[in-house]
Amino acid sequence: MNIKIAFIVTSLFALSGCNMNPSMYTANANKSEGTVTMAYHYTSSTPMWWSPAFGEEAQNRATVICQGWEFDSARPLDDSSYMNSGGAIEGIDSVTYQCVKNKKGTE
Repeated sequence: MNIKIAFIVTSLFALSGCNMNPSMYTANANKSEGTVTMAYHYTSSTPMWWSPAFGEEAQNRATVICQGWEFDSARPLDDSSYMNSGGAIEGIDSVTYQCVKNKKGTE
């Protein structure tokens, strides 16, 4: 009996290793509009308990891109900039950031 339980537990741990959390990526960067979209692509192998984390890391990545275009930083466009497109098996969650210039004296 203990061997069966040990086998089941080991099998569950081995199978849970197959589920990979998605990595965040830059889905779109538009210099003329000054926007950067960060996204996660999820598939059927994504764990059910996973949820996208668009926070400081996403904003920092968008800011780096914006700074390359001579902007100062990036901020989420608005509350509706979060988008979920897809279904339960596969889809994309994304947030669009607007590049901004700090209100300093102009040169």
